[in-house]
Amino acid sequence: MTDINTIKAIVLATGLPLIIILFIIYHGFLREMVRDFGSKSKEEIIKMGKPEE
Repeated sequence: MTDINTIKAIVLATGLPLIIILFIIYHGFLREMVRDFGSKSKEEIIKMGKPEE
């Protein structure tokens, strides 16, 4: 039977790098959204998503 502290260490060792990678992805996503839509109003962004009538 595996000791609970060993399981905790394994979970921490695998989860921490994943959290760091996800933070980097999230940061890049937010940076791109600000670059694309930072100067536009809410109405302009909504209008961009609607198909031409």
